[in-house]
Amino acid sequence: MNAVCPVYVETTGLLEALVDQAAPPRGEDPVKYLADFANTNSALQRLPLGSEIADLCFYLASPLSSAVTGQCINVDCGVLPQ
Repeated sequence: MNAVCPVYVETTGLLEALVDQAAPPRGEDPVKYLADFANTNSALQRLPLGSEIADLCFYLASPLSSAVTGQCINVDCGVLPQ
């Protein structure tokens, strides 16, 4: 069994959650917050796309990943350095 561990991925649900939360960035534009977060916290200065998360899931579900087991795979554009 493996785990896919993404950082923020800009989705409708995430944007709504950022607006509704009681802590910062409450009151800030959530799209701007995510852009600022990516620019200051990501080695690639961007956040992963949903399609990039899906690509990894498809790979892990395929026979191509038969030798990969017990891994927590960060998909974070360098936000969570190993």
